[in-house]
Amino acid sequence: MRSRRRELDRGHAFFWGLILLAMGVLFLLVEQGVLPHHLIRTWWQWWPGLFIAYGLVRLIRPRDASDIGGGFVMILLAFWFFANFYGWWGLTWNTSWPIALMISGFGMVVRALFSRWMRDRNDPADFDPRKEENSSVQ
Repeated sequence: MRSRRRELDRGHAFFWGLILLAMGVLFLLVEQGVLPHHLIRTWWQWWPGLFIAYGLVRLIRPRDASDIGGGFVMILLAFWFFANFYGWWGLTWNTSWPIALMISGFGMVVRALFSRWMRDRNDPADFDPRKEENSSVQ
């Protein structure tokens, strides 16, 4: 169980490491004049799409209840970012910050509800070291 968990964590670290590396290369190329500056301005308005993609991945292939709650939070936060960037429904950063609190609370509620049917990452029974030792001995 733990080795599978470590593999998944390494996979996430590798994915996000590649994302950060690509962003660094992009910014460096813009600052060096290789790529035009408007590329960053255009990208900046669409980066919440990464949150939507990551949230969908977590919803489509959930490992535990926190993936479902986190997936919903990522998608809803992305729409909140878009609403603020584009002024949808008259929302601004100053007037819509309570929505971010509501989204976080919604994610916690979804995680708690789904932990009734799925295991939860913070379930102490899943991380009992004696369980691992006994299963490897047999």
